[in-house]
Amino acid sequence: MYNLSVGYVNNKYAARENGFDRMNVRFNTDINILWNLKTKFDISISRTSNNVLDNSLPEDFSKGTIVSPIVLGLIKAPIVSPYQRDNFGNPSNLYSEYDDIYRQLDDAFGYNSALANPTAILDYAKGNNKNRAENTFFNVRVEPVLNLGKGFSLTGMFSYTLNRNAQRYFRPYTSVPSFNIAGLGRVYAKTQSMFAKENNFVGKLQMDWARQYGKHAVAVFVGSRFNSFSYDNNNVGVQAMAKTSDKNPDLGWNGPRTVDGVNDSWNQIQWYANGDYNYMNRYFATISLLAEANSRFGKDAAGLKAFGVKWAFFPSVQLGWVMTNESWFPKNDGINYLRLNAGFDISGNDGISNYAARTSYTTVRYNNDMIGSQLSNIGNNKIKWESTKKLNVGLETYLVNNRIGFKFDYFKHWTTDLLTLKAFTTPIAGVSTYWSNGGKLNNEGFEATVTVKPVVSKDWNLEIGASVGHYKNKVTELPDGNYTSSVYGTDNVLTSVGNPVALFYGYKTDGVFADDAAAKAAGKGTYLYMEDDAKVAHNFVAGDMHFVDLNNDGKIDEKDKTVIGDPNPDIYGNIFASLNWKNLRLDIGFNYSLGNDVFNYQRMVLNSGSNFYNQQVAEVGRWRYEGQQAAIPRATYGDPMGNNRFSDRWIEDGSYLRLKTVKLTYRLPIPSSWTWLQGLSVWAEGQNLLTFTKYLGSDPEFAAGNSVLYQGIDNGSLAHSRSVVAGLKINL
Repeated sequence: MYNLSVGYVNNKYAARENGFDRMNVRFNTDINILWNLKTKFDISISRTSNNVLDNSLPEDFSKGTIVSPIVLGLIKAPIVSPYQRDNFGNPSNLYSEYDDIYRQLDDAFGYNSALANPTAILDYAKGNNKNRAENTFFNVRVEPVLNLGKGFSLTGMFSYTLNRNAQRYFRPYTSVPSFNIAGLGRVYAKTQSMFAKENNFVGKLQMDWARQYGKHAVAVFVGSRFNSFSYDNNNVGVQAMAKTSDKNPDLGWNGPRTVDGVNDSWNQIQWYANGDYNYMNRYFATISLLAEANSRFGKDAAGLKAFGVKWAFFPSVQLGWVMTNESWFPKNDGINYLRLNAGFDISGNDGISNYAARTSYTTVRYNNDMIGSQLSNIGNNKIKWESTKKLNVGLETYLVNNRIGFKFDYFKHWTTDLLTLKAFTTPIAGVSTYWSNGGKLNNEGFEATVTVKPVVSKDWNLEIGASVGHYKNKVTELPDGNYTSSVYGTDNVLTSVGNPVALFYGYKTDGVFADDAAAKAAGKGTYLYMEDDAKVAHNFVAGDMHFVDLNNDGKIDEKDKTVIGDPNPDIYGNIFASLNWKNLRLDIGFNYSLGNDVFNYQRMVLNSGSNFYNQQVAEVGRWRYEGQQAAIPRATYGDPMGNNRFSDRWIEDGSYLRLKTVKLTYRLPIPSSWTWLQGLSVWAEGQNLLTFTKYLGSDPEFAAGNSVLYQGIDNGSLAHSRSVVAGLKINL
């Protein structure tokens, strides 16, 4: 038996020059070698190419000129034309240069206020050697099985994966302003090239045994698994300090260079055993034990030492009871199936740097000319696995002739020895943190699913259902106490004992001072004030934001910051339905999230009133005269009073309900004589068709980063596109 599949996708997003194409081939087969020896063979390869133009707001606007066409389309004045005019005043096909309306400010104060032409960037910055990414993925897997008789079998598995990535980045010179970098000077263009390669080898040898003893069924397997992973990355970039050609980006340009890369390797060995017991399909038990050695952890880590390495042990016990199979359980149409589940296990997390346990140096460039070595990590020989104890209890049931299904799972996790970066009391050679085990975290929640089949007949079948989930995590201990992180802001994400991880931390507001009298009455007998870096006091006046003075000292400072939002949802889940009529099937799926707070960083930039960027329409309602009741503060260049600082002004309710998918499938009748054709169907699917939300951003479903610290932060990335896809499925 074999299977061969070939696929090609060419996908275009809503924004110009954004999309990807992918070609993939997969072949898998089962081969009978001997009467008691067979093997599975699976090979797959795919190649993906896509554009990688900048598409989101920068976290730090001082690092370079803005070249995201999407962002530029938002912040540039709408009256500016992307094309030059000829001598008669008619638009030509030549691109306009960058906007230099505020060049005098740039020259006088060192600002970088000029904005690039996004239309020109879309033309000059495209091509195979410009803002392009290519990925090649290859995997081969062989799994021979030897039947030894009497319930014994021996299975081997060998898998090799190669993942190669190549990226080119280019910031053009034409129609893009030069940019002044402190300490370096003015740069005009940038080119960068990155190549990365991952190799992953997995080998497994497993012995299985299964027997039936009357009413008792027993299955046991023991085995060993070895995983070897390597990753190397080379990244070279240069910023040109002179006028350049956009046709041939050159890493040899004269200018500041970045040359870096990594060469990582990681090995893991696991020994495992598992036993399954089944008594008359009434009582179920699964007991397993995993022993793991991992090269990421220190040689002095806690655990059993054997064969020169330290081992961690992770046991698991899972129990099940099908009550409806008991002889005493009433046999009726009300409860058709009822199963109770309970379990407890311990798992480990190894998600840290490969060098966490080792002191290492990194090659660096000084003054863009000289090469040297710099201490980059202080090793911790005692660092070990992060450990999580997991308790789960649940039930699964089907009712009323299997028309109604219900599944409920409750879980509680206790995580200890958190893998965290701990601060040195005194930094060592510029290294201020090191990896350690410290801190504790609890996580508790549930997931429930209900399905109903109101219509079941020969031609018509309807199934509807919904799921709901809830979780709540709480930090119970931290090695260095509470701390804040700077994520699209300054010290604006809080991790503290007694609270969930990564809460929004900033200032509370109480509207805008409508007049001078309100501003004067806000402080301790006088104006509410703040101090600048030189400790000079500045009063908040009419038109400024009224920040809440939490410690009641008349001054707005760090002591007035508090938790202003939680990115974790109260509940989340899906709503789904399937309708069948003869050979026609309709599937509908919604997803939702309720109660999660969102930091709208895009609105913070586009509604600041403190720079020369084009602003949102809401800015028209800003405070402008004495006595005006307004929700938006006065426009002030540079924001000297910090009216746009991180506060609850930028925190919104991110709840949403989205019609995620609608799919219509028709299965074509096949003549019985066509034995070579097993199935033929046509389908059409719509995705992200409709969203209900009060969120003011472009999309309530987003991800600014993979880290937990980035959850709930909208950096203006490209929104999910509404799309319609059609296809043909052939089974041979």
